[in-house]
Amino acid sequence: MGVSVTAFSIYQSYSQNHLHNFPEPVAKPLRRALYYSSDSGGKEYGKSLLLYRDAIEQSKQFGMDPSSDEVTGLKIQMAGLLELLERKSAAATVYTNVLSVLNNAVAETDSDKSVLRKRAIGVAVKLGRLQEELGLLSSAHNTLERATTSLLEETRKRGQSIGESNHWLSNEETGGVFEAFADVLQAQGKVDYAVPLYLQCLPLCRPPHCHSVILMNNIAAALAMRNPADALQWAHKSLEVSELPENTKDEECQSGRLVSLFNLGMITERQGNLQKAKDYYKRAGHLAKELNDHTGASKVDKALERLKSL
Repeated sequence: MGVSVTAFSIYQSYSQNHLHNFPEPVAKPLRRALYYSSDSGGKEYGKSLLLYRDAIEQSKQFGMDPSSDEVTGLKIQMAGLLELLERKSAAATVYTNVLSVLNNAVAETDSDKSVLRKRAIGVAVKLGRLQEELGLLSSAHNTLERATTSLLEETRKRGQSIGESNHWLSNEETGGVFEAFADVLQAQGKVDYAVPLYLQCLPLCRPPHCHSVILMNNIAAALAMRNPADALQWAHKSLEVSELPENTKDEECQSGRLVSLFNLGMITERQGNLQKAKDYYKRAGHLAKELNDHTGASKVDKALERLKSL
């Protein structure tokens, strides 16, 4: 519970509202694929998946640009469906293909590359997150490092600075890239690189924005082993923001508050202040029950049991 997985994303799908952009032989199976994956179609994902594959094959037959919004959107939709079916490795393969196509298009085009770059970065964030879930940390690192480099290169090319009101990516999109890369770096134990990226995210969603609670918790968890005093300060800050009157009912702040309390318990336990740790864990346990968070409640119970043996 020390690190929350909530994150920004610039991932988009492109096909749902653009059927008129497809030739009819492509639009026909796509229309049916969308239907079968919807509530009205009974969420028959197996049928939908076959129809997506048919639509992608038809797009090749008609010579559609593989780097276009339409064709990459088809593949992204199919990859999302594979994720729903818990076929994450297959989904990662599809995202990898899309990313390769987009990166090649960026390298080959002489015109404005920002649209292609933006789409490639969005797919890279999605792929990197999925690779992290699959335990492929080295691959995730490479994917997200390239996305971060691409973002910074385009920013420098435009003479812009991160966080500018007219930046070519929104603050949420920029933060999504930095945070995804920071999460992987932290998972690799590269705290000295992860924390500066988290810190770059904070100005992009200043308090009382509830995502700042998540970021401050991530910083606290990253620093917990190396600098408990600083970690404690960040955990306190995250708790304070989560408890602001305007944030008490926000779902992200509620889950962030639970993580804050657990982090405070973990850090104070490591500092040897067992009574204070017990108090934080108990507060976390009560909140976990209120939120019906069984996983969180289980982790709290284990922490309290551990304290009994100390």
